Amino acid sequence: MFNFVKIKTKFNGCIQIKFLGIPLLFKQLPTFIINIIEKRRNILLENKLKIIRSKKKKKFKVGFLVQEDAKWSYQVLYDYLKKSDSYDPIVYVTLMKNKSKYKKDNLEKMHKCYSFFKNNKMNVKFAYVNKKYLSLDSLGVDFVFYQQPWDLDEKQKPQNQKKVITCYTEYGFDLISWNNVYMEDFHRNLDYFFIQSDYIINHVKQFRKNINNMYNIGSIKLDSYYFAKKDRHIKPIIIYAPHHSFDNKSLQLATFQYNGKFILNLAKKYSDNFYWIFKPHPRFKENVIRNNIMSEKEINNYFSTWEKLGKIHTTANYIELFYNSDYMITDSCAFLAEYLPTEKPVLHLFNTDNFNELAKQIISSYYRITNINELKDTFNKVILINNDYKKEERLKKIPLIFDKKEMASIKVYKFFNKILGVKYEK
Repeated sequence: MFNFVKIKTKFNGCIQIKFLGIPLLFKQLPTFIINIIEKRRNILLENKLKIIRSKKKKKFKVGFLVQEDAKWSYQVLYDYLKKSDSYDPIVYVTLMKNKSKYKKDNLEKMHKCYSFFKNNKMNVKFAYVNKKYLSLDSLGVDFVFYQQPWDLDEKQKPQNQKKVITCYTEYGFDLISWNNVYMEDFHRNLDYFFIQSDYIINHVKQFRKNINNMYNIGSIKLDSYYFAKKDRHIKPIIIYAPHHSFDNKSLQLATFQYNGKFILNLAKKYSDNFYWIFKPHPRFKENVIRNNIMSEKEINNYFSTWEKLGKIHTTANYIELFYNSDYMITDSCAFLAEYLPTEKPVLHLFNTDNFNELAKQIISSYYRITNINELKDTFNKVILINNDYKKEERLKKIPLIFDKKEMASIKVYKFFNKILGVKYEK
């Protein structure tokens, strides 16, 4: 960004600035530094746009920087751009950069991620080659969408791109009231940050100054509902989706330590009545072991039992699964929003009250569960007896996050056309 200052957002939302090598902590980034960043970003963006417009390309290249296939959320946008006359999408798979002891796991994830896109016949390349991270400016793309703000190498961070236009939209939904929704060392440096709801913009402006790069276009991920196909199934489908945040320094959404075995026993008891799908968070198993909830052998046995009972779902393409299901039991965060367009009920395994205003609007139409007795009672009333008494309330919440008239991907497409001066193709 600038040589004498380095910025890092801490987990608690505090901002660490290293000024001439001296670490300083702030709750808010000082105004003079914000002004420097904003001025620099705006100048760079204008230069980027001038360069891209001057090329007069037949097709503009749009890259997607991806680390984990399970968090892939841009499929509809990728497909829409692929069909257009003006854009050529390509996925770049890179290595997660975190603690060295996980590097072997990260390499396996990277190659698994690459195979996912290759097997789906998508245009994919590596952005980590010969043990080196490639700068996004070196890839020859005009735009790049980040999958997530975490575990990025310096060469691939938005503040270090002088040619490519950097974009981002959340792979899930920001429903927690925490400052990392807008991190000064990532989101502030993006050229365009596409948001799913005005609630998020209003939330960010409560704790971040001088925000100029946020645009509400809805959720690209939820565009998949436009294409979901109804499957025939004899038994109602229940999805159990546990979160991974057990640690005191995490979001602390996880309730598996209290109810995981009970829910498995429910699935055993009612295996003839329902088809069960176990959908854990991608980091669920490793965090169960790391936090001493279960041993590796115990959690492997737990997974094996679910495989015998029904199905374990681990891939990113789960919107159609949601669409065809009938109920969800979860302590996840993003799923609370992503499941809403199904109009189906959620048994919300509640463990924290640290939700933002958008989340509170959504979860008020779900069934809050805080202990085993409430889980038994609500399972009986809502699922066994099929008494979804909050449905009408829930239907009213859907427009908060899902536009049934126009896909978010089309809004992004129109946005790009506007800033580039490209005629819109209907």
